[in-house]
Amino acid sequence: MIEFRSVTKEFPDGTLAVDDFSLTVPSHRTTVLVGSSGSGKTTLLRMINRMVDPTSGTIEIDGVSVASLEPVKLRRSIGYVMQNSGLLPHRTVVDNVATVPLLRGVPRRTARADALRLLDTVGLDRAIADRYPSQLSGGQQQRVSDCPRPRRRSQYPPAGRALRRRSIRSCARSCSRSSSGCSTSSARPSCS
Repeated sequence: MIEFRSVTKEFPDGTLAVDDFSLTVPSHRTTVLVGSSGSGKTTLLRMINRMVDPTSGTIEIDGVSVASLEPVKLRRSIGYVMQNSGLLPHRTVVDNVATVPLLRGVPRRTARADALRLLDTVGLDRAIADRYPSQLSGGQQQRVSDCPRPRRRSQYPPAGRALRRRSIRSCARSCSRSSSGCSTSSARPSCS
């Protein structure tokens, strides 16, 4: 059994990821955490195996506080799969999105402006542009990594670009309502 008792996690920048969360997860049962991007689902899971420690409250596995366990031994004792966004941890969100255009020789100012527009396209607030991946929720990290990489402008005539933007927005809306994911890496975005 896993038990969360009044668990709160506030990050150093003041972001409150989890606030006074309590839940008992019975052994040998499937439990699903459902919530919007940034609601604390990934943070809760990361606190179970001490990838992140709570600011307050306790988490117990079979009656033993995870805080009393050595993190590496704890992680080796449980099966766990983390979502992985593939973002470069030492680069900001906007720089991660602008990486491919910069490597293709797009001027930095243009690449960053395009990256900000792409954040808009997938429904992310521009306020996260200067954050690092570790400062984002798991869902936000996934959406940043799913940002479509812009191609040379000549490949999309004006009508084609507008159609693509509408398709990506539609996909982003659908994905926000679906747990199965979204792919925008091809010319035709699709939810899987």
